[in-house]
Amino acid sequence: MNHDKPLATVRDRVEVLVLEDNPGDAQLLHAELGAEALIDVHLTVAFRLSEGLHLLATRQFDAVLLDLNLPDSRGLETLDRLRAAVPEVPLIVHTGIQDDDIALRALRAGAHDYVVKGPGIGPLLVRSVHSAIERHRLRAELELRAAQLEKNRAALRRVIEASADVIMILDRTGAVRFVNSGAESMYGRSAADLVGQAAGFVIQPGAVDIDIPLPDGTVRAAEVRAIEIEWDDEPSSLILLHDVTERKRAQERIEAQNVLLEERVRERTAELVAANSELEAFAYSVSHDLRAPLRHIKGFTQMLEEEAVERHDASAQTLISRILRSEDRMRELIDDLLGFSRLGRCEVCRELVDPGPLVVEAIEELAPEARGRPVEWSVAALPWLDADPALLRVVLVNLLSNALKFTRGRDPARIEVFPAPGSHPAPVIAVRDNGAGFAAEDAKRIFDVFQRLHTQAEFEGTGVGLATVKRIVTRHGGRIWAEAEPGVGATFFFSLGPAEA
Repeated sequence: MNHDKPLATVRDRVEVLVLEDNPGDAQLLHAELGAEALIDVHLTVAFRLSEGLHLLATRQFDAVLLDLNLPDSRGLETLDRLRAAVPEVPLIVHTGIQDDDIALRALRAGAHDYVVKGPGIGPLLVRSVHSAIERHRLRAELELRAAQLEKNRAALRRVIEASADVIMILDRTGAVRFVNSGAESMYGRSAADLVGQAAGFVIQPGAVDIDIPLPDGTVRAAEVRAIEIEWDDEPSSLILLHDVTERKRAQERIEAQNVLLEERVRERTAELVAANSELEAFAYSVSHDLRAPLRHIKGFTQMLEEEAVERHDASAQTLISRILRSEDRMRELIDDLLGFSRLGRCEVCRELVDPGPLVVEAIEELAPEARGRPVEWSVAALPWLDADPALLRVVLVNLLSNALKFTRGRDPARIEVFPAPGSHPAPVIAVRDNGAGFAAEDAKRIFDVFQRLHTQAEFEGTGVGLATVKRIVTRHGGRIWAEAEPGVGATFFFSLGPAEA
């Protein structure tokens, strides 16, 4: 039967057991209930209580209509025996005895209704059956919900007791009404000792930190949160205490370390300033004190060259030519070293830069080196970069010059500039060539100053160009790396990090 619909719309069949020893009364009851179209009642008649109890044990019924006078049971004993056998089935007394005292006793004994036999009682019985079934259903639902509520309460109690945090209830005076076992580790006292005692702190809105003195003289720190609730129908406060003692100790250690670290940073900064001053002095010495002797050496060597030419001394001319080339190489090394040292001191002025035009300018600048050689340049559309334009141009010139140098002898030489595919935190520019290449284990050291993988006779250079590129990229907070294979070529990748806030 669908118990959720109102009586006027119920069409489902209701199974009712009738305990009635009078066949005439049973037929009349069937006729009375059958005439009611509001509910479809199916009656099963038992003439004895024992027969009815057997049916109740083997079949399911929605309600029982019982006469109090049966061949094997009389009076309220019939009701008592049925209630003991099937306490969950609604029982309606349907009797010819019109006695208010018996009716009251029957209702107190557990009957859902007491209906006196007589003509025209069909509607009354239908409503009584329906009402009994509905009351039984509602009672069962309430009992189920009460059981579920108690189950939830028990689970909540287990959660509260298992919590490492302190959970307590305070009344309006600030006295503890309830506290979980987490208080033992926080307060150093049992939960039972704390109930009825003053909490010892002022309740404030939000989360605040408090100090809790323990019986042993130590102090623990706790974060307190308060929520206004009702407890036993009285305004109360739910208090949550989270132990933050270790966190505060760790914070104090970090603060002490930060003080020490700041002092060390000041010391290192002073050392760095002194080192930079020495470097600037060295750079000045190199730029002035070393250049002058070099100029003198070159001047005297050129005078010797003129004399050797006049004497037609070929051997002397060869030696002097080597001296002049060495002087040029030494001057080039000094210039590159000075340029490299200045990069560590120059200011990086960043802005959004389109690297495409800078690549074109670099190729034009390198045109004299490429003259007379079959060189194929390929420049793809490049992403804009947050960079210092002047320093970015130095990076591109060095990388393209490096590619042009190491593709000497290739026919044709192919040099590509393109954005590297894949997922990267910042745009990556790649420069690829089909030149001499190098072994994978050399990929890192080629960016060190004066590191060369080929002899001067094979490929000229000072070994400072790639170190300069790395320093510029590093000054931008980026990274540079290379991939190569001997005899196949090399690809250099670089990305620039974000500007400092």
